[in-house]
Amino acid sequence: MGRPEEATQRRPRCSLPARHPDRHPTRTVTPRRPTADVRHERLAPHHHHLRPPRRQPLEIDRLQREHAHVEENIKRLKTTGLDRFPFPDTARNKVWTSMVGWAHTLCRWFQLDLLAGTEFEHAHPKKLRRCLFNTPAILRVRNRQTWTLWPKQWPWNPHLRNAGRRLRTMNPPAPLQI
Repeated sequence: MGRPEEATQRRPRCSLPARHPDRHPTRTVTPRRPTADVRHERLAPHHHHLRPPRRQPLEIDRLQREHAHVEENIKRLKTTGLDRFPFPDTARNKVWTSMVGWAHTLCRWFQLDLLAGTEFEHAHPKKLRRCLFNTPAILRVRNRQTWTLWPKQWPWNPHLRNAGRRLRTMNPPAPLQI
């Protein structure tokens, strides 16, 4: 086999015609490349913080699910109006952006708190507009009380009634003391 120290080292793989006189004349020796971690360590040993950490499969799955929630929120924001800037100047577009963010936050609160357990809990804004926010209703005020009269044949009437009940049972905010 040759020298004993050569037997312990990895032998390079061979391909194509050789150019070395001591090797077989029909083969070329191509050295194997080290793995990415070894190559990175050799090139930049002091940049160990730049290497991605090794993660367990459950942690990778958790991080991907969190990222999916972020992408879902971006999709909702774009359908709410963040995909366009309607004004020619930057100042009014900044106000537009903040108002779209407030509207998105309010809709998500409405969905997650008042519509929990219904088909609208994770619905997109277009479905909320079509089914709930465009509901015809009558506001009637009697004896200092405001009543909302929903149409009886409306298919999403039970969801709206339950959301109203949940809203009434929430703790009212304390008035500001100035």
